[in-house]
Amino acid sequence: MKESSGIISRLNQFRKIELEDLCSVLGTDLRPSVRKSDLVQKLFCYLKEKPRLWLSHLSERDLSLLKGLVNKGPEKFVLTEVPDYISFPEMMGLVEYDDSDENFHKVWITREVYDIVAPCIDEVMLEAEKNGQFLCERIIIGYLNIYGILPFTEFSEIMMNWWDTSYPGESYDRLREILDRCPVMKLCLFVHDGKQYMFSPCISDEADEVFRLREESGIPDRDYPMHFTADQAVEAGIDAPYFTVALKTPQGSALVDVLKRAGFGGMALIRVLHDIWLDSQLPGDRQYIFDFLSSKGEVLRNPRLLDDCLNAVIAYANSVPRWALNGYSSDEKNGLYALPFPSEIFEEGEYEDPFEGEIPKWEMPKPTITKGFGNPEALDLLMAVPHVAPDDPCPCGSGLRYRSCHGKYQN
Repeated sequence: MKESSGIISRLNQFRKIELEDLCSVLGTDLRPSVRKSDLVQKLFCYLKEKPRLWLSHLSERDLSLLKGLVNKGPEKFVLTEVPDYISFPEMMGLVEYDDSDENFHKVWITREVYDIVAPCIDEVMLEAEKNGQFLCERIIIGYLNIYGILPFTEFSEIMMNWWDTSYPGESYDRLREILDRCPVMKLCLFVHDGKQYMFSPCISDEADEVFRLREESGIPDRDYPMHFTADQAVEAGIDAPYFTVALKTPQGSALVDVLKRAGFGGMALIRVLHDIWLDSQLPGDRQYIFDFLSSKGEVLRNPRLLDDCLNAVIAYANSVPRWALNGYSSDEKNGLYALPFPSEIFEEGEYEDPFEGEIPKWEMPKPTITKGFGNPEALDLLMAVPHVAPDDPCPCGSGLRYRSCHGKYQN
């Protein structure tokens, strides 16, 4: 086989142990005892000759991405929101991507991958929807998004309870078959202090922090609320990678309503809801959860709407299941790790009370030109920067840092 294959070139970049992991996720039983070069060749042949089989081991998000790119055509890029984490096909090199622009994520597939995937992608997705693979995956990811990190024993108990309720009297063999095929089971399983856990795809590198905060909270390791329904899990596990938990609660509905009033809609609404949920999970520099307001100057100048936005975010953040609290909310644990009102988050003097009247309009200071860029007269005004440091309070009085407010547009 010619080495000109882009797939082979990409596979050669992986270490042998990583190739073995890829084989496991893709459902092939290639022997790890072979040399790396042979493993690359065999895996390439598997990808080329058995696309229906390996595609059936991909997640709904992965398949949807491939389907969208197939519809677009080979070598034609699609611009998406910048995701919190790349997809498995991107990681593996089956999908090309460019994230050099911080505002957009560019993805496309080569002719080689298109010719392999296009003939069977529709059938694979239809079968996964019909046989319950997608449903099971949404439930798994949803429960993991609710709890953040869940011991494998508790996870197994939750899945068996769901199976008993949804398919009474049916053997667990079918459930095991679905779980064995589900890529989430392989990608989201890890070991901590000798114990197996399942973790949310959104955890990324926050696992150690979650364990630290759980120990700090004093909640026993086996104390996990078990009152979440399958419908709640589906809601929390759909629309990857922009998951959002508990939008159908009173607090979630109120948050959606006020964000729509603030002018958010479409993908922008989905993204800001996801970011608010994610930012509510871990204590820290809590003002980040309000950064979305920096793009809505009309909200900052409307005290009543600003107040509604702030209170809706706070009520939602304190009512959702928290990773650091084993899936309990701050409200359920007497305000533990609760999100305070912004005046308590921003440093003294950095926040202007919205009830004190209209936020003053900011007169742009006279720009200066950074040295080293040639003749200043040749530069466009957009290259000019005001005398405000990125982390200083924005002069407009919004209470946000300059880089998150008006400085966002001075590049």
